[in-house]
Amino acid sequence: MLSITVDSVKNIVTASSFAPVVIGLLIFLFVANKVVKMLVILIAVGLGLLIYSQRSTIDECVTRIKESANPSAEKCSILGYEVSLDLKNPVSTGA
Repeated sequence: MLSITVDSVKNIVTASSFAPVVIGLLIFLFVANKVVKMLVILIAVGLGLLIYSQRSTIDECVTRIKESANPSAEKCSILGYEVSLDLKNPVSTGA
């Protein structure tokens, strides 16, 4: 099981949400067919949004862990992977 701080998870998710878009743009430069270009861009943007949407899932999980009677037993699922969040370190609220 992976144990990581909340801030680290949010930073990783934010950074990785841009990767599909960058890869899609690179493919876009080398593909001649317009239909394929549009398909690649739509898939890249969709993947980026899917990954970025996990930030709200992380916030909900942190709230659930803080309200739990046994916080050490609580785990979060991020894109299907079980993660144990370390809430002992300071957590930024994003505000």
